[in-house]
Order: sequence, then C-alpha cells, then structure tokens
Amino acid sequence: MTLPIILCDDDIILMSHYKTIITNWIMINDYDMELVLSTTDPDDISLYISKNKITNSLFFLDIDLGNRLDGIDIAQHIRNENEFAQIVFITSHRELALETLKRQISPLDFIVKDDKTEKKTNRKYSGWTSH
Repeated sequence: MTLPIILCDDDIILMSHYKTIITNWIMINDYDMELVLSTTDPDDISLYISKNKITNSLFFLDIDLGNRLDGIDIAQHIRNENEFAQIVFITSHRELALETLKRQISPLDFIVKDDKTEKKTNRKYSGWTSH
C-alpha cells in the first residue's frame, strides 16, 4: 500500500521547494509513497483526514503557520485521529520542541530551518515568473 505524504508550510516558496525535494526523493529511491497533499492552509489537512480514512501516513509540518492554528495544533489533531501517523516538523523554532513533548505528539523528527537556507530558497524562486 502506498504511503501518503502530506506537507504543510505557510510559505508557498518554501513549500514548493520541499515538494520538489520530497517528490524527487520518492522517485530516485523508488519508494512506495505519494505526496497526496501540499498546502499552505492547515484546514486542508483536517479536511483531507476527514475524507480519507488513512491509517498510515507521513506528515511534514511547519510549526509556525502564521494562522490561528500552528503546526503543533495540527499535529495534535492528526495524532488524535491516527496514532500511527509519522510526523516530522520543519521549523526554525527549536524552542517549541519541548511543547511537542508536553502535548505528547511524539514526532518522528525535526528538520530545522535556518535563515540562510530560507533566504537562498526565496532568492532562487523569486526570480521565477509565470508566462
């Protein structure tokens, strides 16, 4: 069974960058996985979960979503719906790692964003225009 992957980041440029990395990683390694949702809106994740009863899945979540919900709130909702979900946080907020422990989210991992990578990615993609 194909493992569904869900990605959520409020920065559309970074999300596009992560989406490319994930899809290339799946293709190069010939993994039985599929990026089924990439979104800037955390409500899309709740909607996807309610419409698709998935038991095994991998989530990449930004913690600071600039929204009424943050990535930790979304992760807690995911964990309540699916105790077997694998959750990876992508964040520049290392200090929030303890919050995930307090809320018993048990993430698989943390990928720490650094300002240099974000600026480099933003510069790279800011030159793109649609025709």
